[in-house]
Order: sequence, then structure tokens, then C-alpha cells
Amino acid sequence: MLIEYLMGDSIEEEIIREEPRDYAFDAVSALRETISIAKRIPAQVSYNDTLDIIHDLDPKLYDRVVTLLTQRYMNDEVRYYTEMAEANSTPEQPVTPKDLIEKELEEVELAIQKKSGKATSLKRKKINLIEAISFFSPRKVSEHKILSRDFYLKGIRVPNALEIYKDESFVDYKLSGGKFLRLRLLHPDEDEKILGSDMIYEQYDFENELVRFVHLQFKVWGKNGVYFNQGNLKDQINKMCTNLCDIHYCESLGGKKNGDSFRFPFCSGFLRPTDKQLETDKELASSGIHLPICYIKKLFENNVKKITKAEAQSNGLSNSVFNELFVNGFVGSRWMPIEDLEGFYKERGIDDHINSIRVHAQEINVLTESERVLKAGK
Repeated sequence: MLIEYLMGDSIEEEIIREEPRDYAFDAVSALRETISIAKRIPAQVSYNDTLDIIHDLDPKLYDRVVTLLTQRYMNDEVRYYTEMAEANSTPEQPVTPKDLIEKELEEVELAIQKKSGKATSLKRKKINLIEAISFFSPRKVSEHKILSRDFYLKGIRVPNALEIYKDESFVDYKLSGGKFLRLRLLHPDEDEKILGSDMIYEQYDFENELVRFVHLQFKVWGKNGVYFNQGNLKDQINKMCTNLCDIHYCESLGGKKNGDSFRFPFCSGFLRPTDKQLETDKELASSGIHLPICYIKKLFENNVKKITKAEAQSNGLSNSVFNELFVNGFVGSRWMPIEDLEGFYKERGIDDHINSIRVHAQEINVLTESERVLKAGK
């Protein structure tokens, strides 16, 4: 887990380390939000649905994510049988924790049958053993995905935006309303950097050859808030400000904050603190807050060391509000010509700070052939 506290005032100086499990949870959280935005769902999709999509996109990565997330929740029973299996295994005759648990479960069930009267302790032990077995049982991947694969976009050129994306695999999914979602999970080869927390969501309007986007940086809450010396958070926020805020990208093309009609400023970079995962077998309730990175940068400049949940709720947007505002064009970047997007990224070096998993989502609105014919006939 995150280092919650350090002796004295040292927390203000030390970099708070993050474990791979936290990165794994951040990555899952980023993909959950991506799917929720794409499907226009007010509440986030379930944890299990999100894991199914990770499996669809990258089965090997799925195995590592599930392993990391379940390791956090090894109770005493699971630890005991894990250590016993390791102690009793040999190269010639390996022993698994599940073997030991199943053997003891048989003995406990036999004892329950023999016991006259109540067998409260034995029944409690049986329940614990069954739960321990489930820990070592592979998770079942649902055959009914929350997103359905689609092959309509095959052969249609969708901009890669960043050069590093060009050789990465992707999966296309069909959305309602004639839209499609192209999803990628990007990560480097180094094991220690395999899991991370960034998300880019792009919306394409092919009919008008325009695109807009939003960038999110995910971090799990610590005991007392999100500390700005947590991992490389401060460096990432500074780079996002340099690439999005400092070039006045929050202004419309005409130089006005809100353009010609009502909307929020064109903020396109947000910090997204999220609660730690509590249990692996339950759906997660969304309590995410979206904080504009310009607000976070001001806290840096005023030597503020952390932001608490109460402060975040007073200065940010809830998950459901943010998603609704973004899909309806009230927050996020302004629309720009598609041909300008790749240049925008490259000129500002946004690809220079990609050092972790990035969920890259491209929501695409493409006319079908019949729609083109109808439109041409008008």
C-alpha cells in the first residue's frame, strides 16, 4: 500500500512510493471510467465488467492485473496455506495451496457429519476454507461483454494521434447511436513500469473532420488525502500544465474562455483521485472527483503538500457530473481539425512522459454507407 505516514515532517521531503498493486487499481479505474463515458452510463460499470474488457484487450496483462489485485487481500488462512504449500513442495512433487485446502476441507466436512449437536466452529472453518479455495481459483471471464466487438472500422483510417501508438494493437467496439470505440492499453516493457494510471479519451467527428479530447491522471487516495510527492505525480501534473494550460489551450480559438456559447472553460487535463479497492469480488462504488490540473498547479505554487477529500469535493466535479459534462461538450478541449491533433501532441512533447499504462480511447462517429446515400440524396 501507499506509505501513509513517515516520522516527523519527513513526509514533506520524501517521495511516497507506490506499489504495483496501486498502479493496477489505477489502470482498472481509468478503464472503468473510459467505458462509462463511452456507454453514457451515469454510474461507473462494474469492476468485473472492466476486468473482462482488459482480458479482451490483453489476456497476459489481465493475468498480471488480477494477480496483483488479489495479492492485496490474502487473509491469514490464504497466507497459511500458501506458506505450507511452499514448505512442502519439491521440484519432483509440487504442492499447491488448493491441494492442502481441499484435503482439510474433506476432513472438516467429515467431522461435521460425525459431530452430534451444533458444530459452530467447524462450520465456520468450512466457510473459511471455501473462501480460501475461491482465492486460488481462476476468475471466470464472462462470455457476455459489456462492449461488443465490431469490425466496421476495419480499413477506415483513424488517426493514431501519437506516433508511439502506431504499432500498438487495439480492439474496436460498437456503441449506440452509430458510434464506435477504439481501445488500446499501452505500456512499456519494464516490469516495474508495466502498470500505471493515465487515460486519454478522444472524440472524433468524421463528418466535420474534427476531434476533441480530455486527459486524466489517476491516483489512489492515501489515508489523509493525495500527497503531491506521491510517486511521479508532481512531475506529471507539471508536464500536463505545460502542454495544456501554459499555451492557453483553455481558451477558445477566438481568445475567449467560453467561446460564443455557455460552457465551462476548455479544461482538458484533470487529476482523478480514486478510492482504494476494498474487495475483489464486489462492484466498486464510484466516488471519484475530477480536479482541473491548473487548480492543482496553484496548490504546488503555494507550497501545499496534499489535498484532502473534503477540499477535493469543494473544488472538483463528481464522476457522474464530469462524464455528463464531457460527453455533452461542456468540459474538455475545444474541437480542432483532425489533422492538427497529431501535430499538437508532437509539438508539445506529450509523448515524452508516457512511462506507464495509458488507456487510449477513441470514440468515433462515422456515417454508415446507407446514411451517406441518404445524405447525398438530400
